[in-house]
Amino acid sequence: MAPRKAELVLLSSLVLSKFKEVFNTDSSTLRTKNISRVTAHFSPCIIIYTSIMEDKSACIDRPVMESQPGLEWVRPSFWAPEPRWTKEPDMNVVAKTAYCLLGLSAADVENATIEFINSGAFNKLYRITCSCGTFAMRVTLPVDPRFKTSSEAAVLDIVSKYTSSPVPKVIALDNSHDNEIGFEWMLMDFMPGTGLKDVWETITWSAKCKLVERIVDITADLFRVQCNSIGNIYRSADLPETSARPAENGLPPGYILDRIVSMAFFWENHITLDIPRGPFHSSSGWLSAILAHKKYDSDLALASQDEPDNDSDADDEDEDEVTQILIERLLQTIPKIFPPTEIANERFALHHDDMHQENLMVDAFGELTALVDWECVSVVPMWKVCQLPSLLAGRERSDEPQPENYSRNDDGELDEGYGEHLEEYNMTRLRELFFERMEIVEPRWMAEIRASEVKADFGWAVDNCDTPFCRGRIREWLENIIAGVEQPGLRYTMTQE
Repeated sequence: MAPRKAELVLLSSLVLSKFKEVFNTDSSTLRTKNISRVTAHFSPCIIIYTSIMEDKSACIDRPVMESQPGLEWVRPSFWAPEPRWTKEPDMNVVAKTAYCLLGLSAADVENATIEFINSGAFNKLYRITCSCGTFAMRVTLPVDPRFKTSSEAAVLDIVSKYTSSPVPKVIALDNSHDNEIGFEWMLMDFMPGTGLKDVWETITWSAKCKLVERIVDITADLFRVQCNSIGNIYRSADLPETSARPAENGLPPGYILDRIVSMAFFWENHITLDIPRGPFHSSSGWLSAILAHKKYDSDLALASQDEPDNDSDADDEDEDEVTQILIERLLQTIPKIFPPTEIANERFALHHDDMHQENLMVDAFGELTALVDWECVSVVPMWKVCQLPSLLAGRERSDEPQPENYSRNDDGELDEGYGEHLEEYNMTRLRELFFERMEIVEPRWMAEIRASEVKADFGWAVDNCDTPFCRGRIREWLENIIAGVEQPGLRYTMTQE
């Protein structure tokens, strides 16, 4: 008879508990005992445990998980789970809350308006227009109750004070669902402009170059917001239960570094798992925790295939087993890529990892008016910080495409391949401009990106090891790394395919 899903899902944690009982709870004892006799099947559990225990900062007790009213996770067809609202925020209540916070008189309220703007993965955005200005009211799902809202507000504070990035000012927030709206919310200035994607085709080459130079300046500013751990920034006042922790984290007074807010750590039921959330003092501890989540998902997928009503086929099972093997190999390789001797010298900084055209707000001429989407922006290792913004990612094309080399349709229009290749060529030139300016503005950033290509590739492999079309390439790259074979960078290879 096949084991029940719950038994299989909990297998890893039960094995870890047994190992800690046998080898004592002290991590140094576990590492020095002869554990080669333990079956290789359980090696991922051992590696996850020892890697995280190496990072003792990750084991700080955290508050008990709060409820998540208004949120459910659904799995449409065979796709990954998605967050859904089980109830809609009442726009009248949203407006009432905002008007009260803005101190509007009865006459002002009569002339004020509220307009629904859009929905993101976790948020609903409303625009408030009144006599004292235009504001944004954002209502959010409790995917990581209290912490996500609190951290974003603190990050916006830090960014507005210590960088040149234009960001909205937070006027008020409620990091609890215990309010009239029934959800966490944040009231901010409404930032002018439109998404860069809406004007990219029409703005001049000069405007694009100027925008890239502006992005360099912001990226360099964020690089200089450095801390001694991996995690998220909070205002002490928003998390009073953590205010007694040591403040030796490199942040200004009134701010602390605490548990990480990241989709890998709160997606679906990950928020309930007993896996450390930081702060982490090392890349190895952080990456091991991410892989622990991925191993849980893989265990769950394999267990579900034993259920009578499951309609998956043998190919699905094979893919999940390949993921398990890849996770194990990644865990085993962490000490090679991130030697324990380097932990004391690791540095960390604030990083916005989603600088794409939708999050860059510009005016009609391409002038930057705001950089948005600061939720889940964390302090991460320098090898993660020093990467090209996603806006500039793409295939290399060093030769300018010539129109005469492309066919035309019956209307005389060039084949669409010309436009695609021309954009690749132009993005290659913009990347070169980015690096040239960064060399002047912040040479330490350039030194880091040159020195950490393998580490950054490894981080990408961890993030994508459960993605079907990436697994084969990751496995090949990883085997070459283990064997010491020279090869092109993993991320570079993937973007050129």
